[in-house]
Amino acid sequence: MRSSSATGFGMTVVAILLMLSGRAAATDGSQMRFGTHASEVIVSKITVSNLHRSLDFYTRVVGLKEFRMLPIPRPDLDDPDASGMVYLNFSGSPADPFLCLVKQKGLVPTPESARLTWVGFKVVNTRAAVDRAKAAGVSVVLEPTEFMGTVGAAVRDPDGYMVDLVQAHSVKGRVTK
Repeated sequence: MRSSSATGFGMTVVAILLMLSGRAAATDGSQMRFGTHASEVIVSKITVSNLHRSLDFYTRVVGLKEFRMLPIPRPDLDDPDASGMVYLNFSGSPADPFLCLVKQKGLVPTPESARLTWVGFKVVNTRAAVDRAKAAGVSVVLEPTEFMGTVGAAVRDPDGYMVDLVQAHSVKGRVTK
């Protein structure tokens, strides 16, 4: 028999799947929209050891925005052992691809799993993002480096996941906004 927390977590997954299939209603009664193409990556999930710390990193350093995935309740971020999920992307809308930070009681990323996991983001200013990473006290693996007409860098998030930061450029080589 599964515990109620495991059942609740499973129900959360079912709610997400229903929303992703287009069968869940938005808060205003209209249908929620996910993505803009018939086939595309819409979500990546990473297991984190502390939701508050990871949310702080991905919003302050990378520049992602949190958005609410109703009817899923927001976890208590002040409780370092809280289980739950937090959804992030650059637009704050579930219509765009998103990163899901997942915390399950008793599960934490291992150094080996973190070493094998990469996430990458296109950012407006790689150097500024790396400066924010340094201020946050995380490890900088690769300082901003020019490569093939752009600037790339790599940092480790609070759980040790590799985070690639690539500066957005227009075709003419100017930073896009």
